[in-house]
Amino acid sequence: MAEPFDIGGVIVKKFTFMSQIQLDVRGDRDVLTVTDWRELAACRNSDPETFFPVGTTGPAIDMIDKATAICGTCSVQEECLLYALETNQEAGVWGGLPEDDRRRYRKRWLAERRRRRQAS
Repeated sequence: MAEPFDIGGVIVKKFTFMSQIQLDVRGDRDVLTVTDWRELAACRNSDPETFFPVGTTGPAIDMIDKATAICGTCSVQEECLLYALETNQEAGVWGGLPEDDRRRYRKRWLAERRRRRQAS
């Protein structure tokens, strides 16, 4: 889960994949309701093609670099990666990881998840 963060003076205390954010409202500030992590994504207003380059060489490398740089500034990068892992997104850059890196990461993530289930 991501650390608490501030959105326009409202402190977000809890954020889970595809759930409503629970807010800690200080004083008389308005309550902000965000029902989907994608509403807070740094890539929200970016060209989607940047995150779905064709190939992994030539101009695609520049697109991947640009996408991962945007991801690096994102407050919901962890939620984005979790979404990609849970839904097996095979194409594109998600949570700051390009396709090949995410495939390798997902294998380790699935193995760890299996170990935790077996241990409980």
